[in-house]
Amino acid sequence: LRARGARQAAGWPSEDETVAQVLSVYDELTRPLPLI
Repeated sequence: LRARGARQAAGWPSEDETVAQVLSVYDELTRPLPLI
């Protein structure tokens, strides 16, 4: 079980990548919508 957990965690993005992803998503969600 421990080996499986380590193998799964190895495929996860690094903390920096996760933060960058969250910030870009937050940016998209908080960007004012263009008034068409």
